[in-house]
Amino acid sequence: MTSIRLLACLLLSSAVAALAQSPTERAEALLDQGEFLAAERLIESLALAKKPDPVAVWELSRVRTGQHQTEEAIRLAEKAIKLDAKQARFHAQLGSAIVEHMSEISRLDQGSFGNRMRKAFEKALELDANNLVALLGLSRYYWSTPPSMGGDLAKALQFAERARKIDPLKGELEIGAVAGRKGDFATALKHFEAAAELNPRNLDAQLSCGHVLLRLGRMREAREHYEAALTISPKSDMARKALEALDAAQKAADAKR
Repeated sequence: MTSIRLLACLLLSSAVAALAQSPTERAEALLDQGEFLAAERLIESLALAKKPDPVAVWELSRVRTGQHQTEEAIRLAEKAIKLDAKQARFHAQLGSAIVEHMSEISRLDQGSFGNRMRKAFEKALELDANNLVALLGLSRYYWSTPPSMGGDLAKALQFAERARKIDPLKGELEIGAVAGRKGDFATALKHFEAAAELNPRNLDAQLSCGHVLLRLGRMREAREHYEAALTISPKSDMARKALEALDAAQKAADAKR
């Protein structure tokens, strides 16, 4: 009987804690779990009200980014900034929304958006030097942009190392990406393996290890990481296609013997 009462008390405490959270707090937790529709239901009316809640507007921008409605995501992020320009996370979300939008437009149109993205992330760091989204965003900007257009691998590494102090796993992945961009695959592998050790169930870590091992010609080890990735996410097209390519290469090699 005592255990039943204890369980009832625990369930009641959890329910009270959930009720104590505001809709925007509950929505933020759902967004972090990728539950976009559930978050939208909580905050859409708050974001679209005559006197909108700035946090709800920011969260709705995150929802639209996750739903690949990137133009609307950008508009909402800009609206959140107008409502409260001192929130670093609002500026970082604008940068993130632009990143997603750039993947949907032609290379010809990407130049102006790239500058807007960089400025949004820089403003976020001006307001909060430890904003992880902005640190990772600027790292990726500097390693993915050609040097002739402002790319700088040294700057990318600096931002990646700052990110590692805040989130070791994401930082290791980012440092590995910078090393890979340099063509230093041995160093890239070291950082990707460090990320996989921090969390063996991280899909990006396993895929990244597989990719760089493939570049190093270490097929058997690459296969092991792709198989681990497929175990983590059975729907991963990248892991499945990589394994199919390895199988095809092995068959071709066997046929030549």
